[in-house]
Order: sequence, then structure tokens, then C-alpha cells
Amino acid sequence: MINLLQQCIQKAMTDCTDLIVPNDFEIIVQPSSRDRLGDYQTTVALQLAKPNRCKPLVLADKIAQTLKKEALFTKVSTAMPGFINLTLENNFLSTQLNARSHDPRLGIKKLLRTETVVVDYSSPNVAKEMHIGHLRSTVIGDAVVRLLEFFGHRVIRRNHVGDWGTQFGMLIEYLLEKDITVTDDLAIAHLNAWYQAAKQKFDRSLDFSDRARKRVQKLQQGDPTSRAIWQRLVVLSKKNFQDIYIQLDVLLKAEDWKGESDYQELMPQVIKDLEKKNKLTYDQGAQVIFLDGFVDRDKKNLPMIVKKSDGSYLYASSDLAAAYDRIHHLHATRLIYLADARQQQHFNMLFAALHQSDWVSDIHRLEHIAFGSVLAKDGKPFKTRSGGTIPLQTLLDEAEKRATRIVQEKTPDLAQKEQQRLGHHLGIGALKYADLRNDSIRDYRFDWDSILSLEGKTAVYLQNAYVRIHALFRKGNLPWKPLQVGISIHSPEEHALAVKLLALEGLLLSIESQISHLYRLCHYLYELAQHFHKFYEYCPIWSLAEESQQYSRLQLSYLTATTLAVGMKLLGIQPIERM
Repeated sequence: MINLLQQCIQKAMTDCTDLIVPNDFEIIVQPSSRDRLGDYQTTVALQLAKPNRCKPLVLADKIAQTLKKEALFTKVSTAMPGFINLTLENNFLSTQLNARSHDPRLGIKKLLRTETVVVDYSSPNVAKEMHIGHLRSTVIGDAVVRLLEFFGHRVIRRNHVGDWGTQFGMLIEYLLEKDITVTDDLAIAHLNAWYQAAKQKFDRSLDFSDRARKRVQKLQQGDPTSRAIWQRLVVLSKKNFQDIYIQLDVLLKAEDWKGESDYQELMPQVIKDLEKKNKLTYDQGAQVIFLDGFVDRDKKNLPMIVKKSDGSYLYASSDLAAAYDRIHHLHATRLIYLADARQQQHFNMLFAALHQSDWVSDIHRLEHIAFGSVLAKDGKPFKTRSGGTIPLQTLLDEAEKRATRIVQEKTPDLAQKEQQRLGHHLGIGALKYADLRNDSIRDYRFDWDSILSLEGKTAVYLQNAYVRIHALFRKGNLPWKPLQVGISIHSPEEHALAVKLLALEGLLLSIESQISHLYRLCHYLYELAQHFHKFYEYCPIWSLAEESQQYSRLQLSYLTATTLAVGMKLLGIQPIERM
């Protein structure tokens, strides 16, 4: 739709023969901020006023006169200081909707130029429970993957798991000291408790901390006892993580797992490449990269340590090796990382190191999608009553339980298994939408009553619109598929709904280039559901005498449901047909 409007405006500008238009000029068209002004709005007159030495409103009036000749507009008006407002003609809207009504992709084509993109997300630590802090990385990352795949990009998922380093020497030494055997049926909570106990002992006992560090060296050197215990920790954790991913309905699979350990053999090659390019410096026995623009509190150059003086590697080292692998072996041109906002400096330094090492060029994009924290209703950190971090499993189970209760109240006649299925999708969807509807960089407050409300910006509100449309088809004993009839737009409510439906493609294309703006899709779906509920209220269907209008409105409803479903699935939310 946006492209078509841009073409019309371009033609109008060309028809204004004395108009000066810069070579790199971009025609900006966006949905109108106020429905009463029109459906779309363009700022071309404001953009062109300076090079044409003309008042914006005068220029807007001139371009508007040409636009009024176009058949797709029923009204073209101008407003201070130089906006041009466009109202689309109903027959044009009907034609556009009918062209999309039988297409599950809604006429949205895959991009002609696609990339290989690696998305690094979730990233839990072995031998520790996933907690509420992992929700954001997993949910946002999954939506990023879905949107990029929708447009045809080759997307490689990477779950960069913490499975190496000092913490494992510490935990393995503790398990050996206490003669604890790690079995396949062990609960992850036990590992979590043992890890915390090991950490406390590590901090208190010099003897234990020394043995733990030696255990790390044994692990890295291939000691059979250490490796056997470590391997069992990995297997147990992988199973636990995968169970959570299945419950969360995300795309991460076991084959997407890439632990820090997977990059250890690549480290020498990375070091060799950096040495060959004279990018490494020895500093107090360690090999480091000094990066332009990074200084500590004393204004001294802040290095990225690549290899410690004892020959061991760090978190930054594995990130460098992972990036090297993704660029040189996977041939990715876009690297996206989902990580807490507190890691902003780390990723700024990582990206600077990649540029300084000449591993990336102008064809590459490096993006860190930073996110804030999940807070309690009172704005404080969201924790258990005892002050601990809430396990993610606990949160998911509670969401399903509360949502199933809603389903049971709404549809008590459904079989229990079906109620639980719907409760699962409703609860998990509610959690995802509550997270994604916020600008990722901001903290947000977690409130069960708000998340599962039938009103406001919630997944439940979207699902309710989708459920209503299914109910319309059930009432008419119609199969759930598009009708073989055309849509005809007449009423203001139909017009507003049609305009909103046609806005999806432009929105998704915009988000594809600014991938952290997923919250805009959440807002769009909420507004679409609002428009449908208003249409549902003012435009009766089965009570109408005119059959052609009934089926036109049913088809418009079906297209609305399809659009809601496409949008929700891009967010990782499964639509439900009953509530």
C-alpha cells in the first residue's frame, strides 16, 4: 500500500513541472495520526519547501491539486504547516482487499534481496535453572527469527550457552568433594542448589577456590573424570532447557545449541589471525585488543582481553570466536544479539573489535537488541517471597494455570484436555505479548491481572477478536475458509477496518529494517482488534436482510482473522478459536 501511494505522490510531483526535487529524495507516507483527517499523510511539502524556497502549505496545496485527479482518493486535503492528508476511495479499498483475501500471506511478498542472518538469543547457563531474566531474550529473539524468516532471509538460530569456564571447575570440584553423582533423572533445581553452595564455598575458602581453578584446567585439558561429569551436566541441562522451549512454543531446537565449549578449538585460529594482522598487544602478560574510544574511569585505554596471562580464554574470547565462525564459516552478513542492556558496553567493544580486526565490512550489520528488566507490580525487582529469582518454569506453569481457569469459566462444556490446550496457548501468548508490547530497552512491570485482562493491550484482547470471528462462522454453519465472494466497503467502520488491514505490509517492512521495534506490531494488532470490535458492534451480519452484504462482511471478518493470525504468529503467539 505504501509503495502504491508513493508512486502516486511521485507522479503528482513530476506533474508539477517546476518542482525542484533532490536526487536522494525519499517520499515519506505514513498512516494518519487522526482518522478524521484522512487515512494517510505525507510530509513531502515540508521536505521540499526549503530547496524550492516556498512556504510548505503553498507547496502542499499545489501537490494536492494534482493528487485530487487520482481515482484512488475520495478526498485530498492539506493542513498546517504543510501536511497532505489522503482519504482512500471505498472501491479502491475493496479491490485491494479482494486481491489479498485468498492469500495466507496477505499479498506480502518475500524480499528480493535476502541475507544470511545469525540470531543469538536465550543463552542460559548449564547447571542453572532458567529464570525470568531469560524470558525476554528468548521471546524477543524468537519473534525476530520469525519475522526475518517471513521475509525470506536465511536465519541461523544460535543458543550461545554458558557451558565453560571457572564456574564448572567450581561445581565439578564441589560434586566430587561431596561424592554427589549426577544422574539423568536429576531435577535441574538440585544442580542450581549445588551451584549456589559451590559458589559460597568458592568465595569463602581459598583452598577450595584454588582446587576449583585447577579443576578448570583439568577440564580444559580433557581429564576423563572432569569431562564425564561436565558432559552429564550438559545433557541434563539441555533436556531441561528444551522442555521449556517446547512449553514456550519457540523455534529453538537442540541443534541450535552452541556452547562456549564449541568454540574452544577455534580460539587458536582466532588468535593467529589477530596476531597476523598485528591487532593484539601484550598487557601484563595477557593478549588484548586496545579499542579506539573505550576508556576506564581513569581515562586509560580499556582493553578487550582475548587471552589471559595463564593461557585461558574468557567470555569475550568465545564471543569473538563465535563471531569469527558466523562471518567466515556461516557467511552471515547480519549478526543480531539479544542480551540484557547491562551488557551494552560488552557488545559495543565486541563490535568495535570485529571492525578493528577487519572481519566485517560495509556489507555487514551488527546489532545488539538490548532489553530492560522485568519488575514486580510495585516497580521493584520481580523476585520470590524469599528474595530469590523466579524460575522461568514456575512462571510458565502459573500462566497456563491462570489462563486455563479463564477458559473453564468461559467454556465449561469443553473437555478438560481441550480446556488445557486452549489455556496453554492463551497463557503463553499472554506472557509473550506482555513482554513484546514494550520497547525492549525499557523495564516493564509484571502484573497478572493486567496481562490476562480482556480489555486493553493484551494477547487476550486480540484472541477475543479472533474467537468472535470463528463464532460468526460457526453460527452460520460455515467451514473455516475464505468465502467465494467479494468484499464491498460502504460504512465508516468497514472503511476504517479496511485501511488498518492494508497497513500491515508497510509496517512489517519497516520493522524488518529496525528489528528491535517489534512493539509496533503489538500496537498494530491491538488497534486492528479495536477496529474489528467497533465494526462488529455497528455493522450487523446475520441480522441483515441483504445476503450479499452479509457475506461481504463475513469475508471482511475472515480477512481480519487471517491478519490477526499472521501478526500473532510472527510474535510467536498461537491464535485460539474458542475461549
